[in-house]
Amino acid sequence: MTLQDLSDRDKDKNIKNIELTSSLRKVIQIQKDEETDDRLKIEQEKLNRIYDGFINKYGYLNSRANSRLFTEDSNYSYYLQ
Repeated sequence: MTLQDLSDRDKDKNIKNIELTSSLRKVIQIQKDEETDDRLKIEQEKLNRIYDGFINKYGYLNSRANSRLFTEDSNYSYYLQ
């Protein structure tokens, strides 16, 4: 891992990326645990809000700027599937 000097905007992107990753993992875990459809729907709606907020503010996850920022993030491949 390399220490990077990030702009405030990129720091905020990373914070939002962590929120997105956490929410995505939660949805996947709910599906694996075969929890109720209502629980899954709630978490999917939360994930959609986080994702929509991210792309409205920073653009798509696979944009050149975001790809460059997240390239070393081991979770980045989850978004591209």
